[in-house]
Amino acid sequence: MIKIVTTTLLIMLTSLILSAQDLKKYRWDNRIIIVKSISSTNHQFQKQLKEFQGNEDGLAERKIVLFEIVGGKYRTTDYTSDCHLSEWKTLSNPQLKLTSKSDFEVVLIGLDNGVKLMQNDLFTYEDLCRKIDSMPMRMAEIRGAE
Repeated sequence: MIKIVTTTLLIMLTSLILSAQDLKKYRWDNRIIIVKSISSTNHQFQKQLKEFQGNEDGLAERKIVLFEIVGGKYRTTDYTSDCHLSEWKTLSNPQLKLTSKSDFEVVLIGLDNGVKLMQNDLFTYEDLCRKIDSMPMRMAEIRGAE
């Protein structure tokens, strides 16, 4: 039963994400990490962002764009272009707001714009690398670089 509910939620979230103009432009070029919280001072939110600090090269290699979503605002960090951090903007798609009952959520979206992971716990940099590096498209990227 839990698998059915989880699968349904993932399918719904995927379709919502695919319709979001702010994410569509990254399809096939970037993987997206979305870190959501009700407050920018949330401990888990801050800890999650610190996981990425100092790992910019690895994030760039994995073609990561980070979306920080707090309430109705968001900003991005594009690790593929000198870690360009955008200004805070108003979220144009309200469905991208925090959807769980938790006050913190992390979502990983693959190159195909499909949801690869969604959780309410810290996603360590090592877990992120392991998850992405096990994906078929990433494995092809690694083989192509050899």
